[in-house]
Amino acid sequence: PPPPPPPPPASEAVAAAPTPTAARFVDIGANLLDSMFAGSYRGKQAHEADLDAVLARAAACGVQHAIVTAGTLEESRLALELVRRQRAGGCPVRLHSTVGVHPTRCLDFLPEAERAEIEAAMAAAADGGGGGEGRDADGPPTVPFGLRFSTPARRWLAAELAAAGRARLQR
Repeated sequence: PPPPPPPPPASEAVAAAPTPTAARFVDIGANLLDSMFAGSYRGKQAHEADLDAVLARAAACGVQHAIVTAGTLEESRLALELVRRQRAGGCPVRLHSTVGVHPTRCLDFLPEAERAEIEAAMAAAADGGGGGEGRDADGPPTVPFGLRFSTPARRWLAAELAAAGRARLQR
């Protein structure tokens, strides 16, 4: 299919900015690190970067604040850089950022040996060999299999991760 049409110039969106009585919004999950804002879809360049135009249109529709989401340590760094760069450039939407790790990416912080041990224990629990109570059948498909366990297994994983974090802090 042909690429989507280019967005309208940012100046048009800014000219249509809402009046003071218009609705005001906060986007609490702005995935602005996505490559689509650089014009890339599924690894192919479809159009020029349009993040500035997207933010201008958002402001024109009443979005006053947006929280740029990050799911890993590296994404947290990139999100902070994006927020700083956009603020310095006069972004019409006041950007903020999350800093942290999404639960589906928490194992990324463990050394390989500890990660393998936890993944093996989770696999054993999934097979019923580790006393696991099974896994949530309605867990979202994007969550890795090992993180879709019942609450007791999640508590165990959280305790293991907390212990690993404390050990690192004490080094």
